[in-house]
Amino acid sequence: MAAETISPHPDVECLSNAELRETLKDADENLELFHKLSENERDPILEPWLIQERRLILAELNRRNPGSDSFPHLRENNPAESFSGLLTWEEFLSTTPATREWTVHGMIPEIGLGVIQGRGKQGKSTFVIHLCHAVGAGKPFLGRETKQKPTVYLNHEMPDDYLQLLIRSAEVPANAFIFNRPEPILRLETIEAIISKVGSSNGLLVIDSFRGAFKLTGKAENLAGAAGVLLRQLQDLAIAKSWFVLLVHHGNRSSTEGTDSISATGDWIAAPDVILTWSRPRATEPGTLYLEGRIPPSDPLAVKVSVEDCVFLGTVKETKEATDNKAIDAVLTEEGQSADAVAQAAGLPAGTVRVRLDAKFKDGTVQRSGNGKRNDPYLWSKMIPHEKIPYSAETKSAEARWISEL
Repeated sequence: MAAETISPHPDVECLSNAELRETLKDADENLELFHKLSENERDPILEPWLIQERRLILAELNRRNPGSDSFPHLRENNPAESFSGLLTWEEFLSTTPATREWTVHGMIPEIGLGVIQGRGKQGKSTFVIHLCHAVGAGKPFLGRETKQKPTVYLNHEMPDDYLQLLIRSAEVPANAFIFNRPEPILRLETIEAIISKVGSSNGLLVIDSFRGAFKLTGKAENLAGAAGVLLRQLQDLAIAKSWFVLLVHHGNRSSTEGTDSISATGDWIAAPDVILTWSRPRATEPGTLYLEGRIPPSDPLAVKVSVEDCVFLGTVKETKEATDNKAIDAVLTEEGQSADAVAQAAGLPAGTVRVRLDAKFKDGTVQRSGNGKRNDPYLWSKMIPHEKIPYSAETKSAEARWISEL
């Protein structure tokens, strides 16, 4: 079983079901033989190749709709006698908590599967380390309450020197764990063993990144049979262990927002309970976080992420209004100006400036003259503070007027 004799992976889509099962049997035997070798005899390239081959076969078997032989199989086993999970809606409600539990309130549930996706090198890994800091310590994250619990970070991306800088950026929680590259290709059995080793009934496990951990090829990552089945298995594992598993995934290069920008198979949208989309084109500026999934609706959030901290600045709409108003205030004078003149000076669209000026007028933070007509447009100016007259001066002035009237 030398590395030189490795042949290409079989084209599983061209194999029959019987051929797939036979190929899977051979793959299992080869993997078993490999593990019987001593450490010195093992080729480090061969094990990932064998695991990948087995994964491709399993994925294709799961993808296919079983043939007609499935029905006799069901009848022989008579599954109706073994079904125990069939409940009425009333029975289900009586055994399910009435309120939903959260890891991060309104953002990350207690249990399930989530994805944070976005373009590479925009701060996703930095973001999730700050998330682990907050959850491990039970401190607020992005202005939201968290439930303190163990966190496990499976690192398949970052170098140690940068990772230690992130971890040192805040007080290190006692129940925060890290595992650097547990194995060449991460297996579900390994994830389950790690969760069991932590020994907690619930927690947060981050896999950074999906591509780095599971080593799916470009084709496999886009096939529902490969990535899709793996995502469903991760979801099942999370539910069985009462943990939340968060995957870091690289988005595509499109200019779309939210789930529309996620790359690979549609299972990346269908399987996760929560999808966080992170976008930060310029490292020195705040980024935008989109929250979608089986969670309460939320406007996009403006977040400033750095090695030192992760700061919630408000919704994107709120921060945009604040930025616009700051630019408008900088160009307003005591002399009235039209909205078009203000827009040109502030470098903002005229329509946006009119909306902002109307809101500021209602708030009493700008002055307005004119009737808003074509021949008498509104003119806008900054508020002029009224000069306060001392009470003694007001009294003397009133006395003078009273004497003059005598």
